[in-house]
Amino acid sequence: MLALNLPLADTQIFACGSQTLLTGLYKAAAEITLSHNKNLRDNIIVVNFGHASPDFNFDNKQALDSKKHAAQHTVYLRARQRQFDSSTTLLNAAEDAGIRLAHGCRQGICQLCRCNKVSGVVKNIHTGKMSSDGYESIQTCINIAMTDVVLDI
Repeated sequence: MLALNLPLADTQIFACGSQTLLTGLYKAAAEITLSHNKNLRDNIIVVNFGHASPDFNFDNKQALDSKKHAAQHTVYLRARQRQFDSSTTLLNAAEDAGIRLAHGCRQGICQLCRCNKVSGVVKNIHTGKMSSDGYESIQTCINIAMTDVVLDI
């Protein structure tokens, strides 16, 4: 940041990584004092990725408990000859069923969870966009099954 000559007092730092990385970032930021006795460390926002279920209600209808209104659909993994039910993201549902899928950030940023959907309809939890029923590339961490789905995994 210093090499870019950014105004540090107005800079927010978003960080995600191992505990070692975050510790090093906090240590380096603690050594930089800003105006008004503020510390650069106060501007760090740590992003944690977990299994929190997002709100799947994009239509702004009356909010219901997600377990009550999320229909379960069967997801088939062609190459692994496995299947599981999904009422959450495809990645979380696979993990809940004891199936490990490739992933990284769990937020749709890194693209490591991208795979090919052979058939079925999925919904992107960030945009609310519904996929077509045919073959296409999707991200398992940000898509939920709206019908039975076949993934080429």
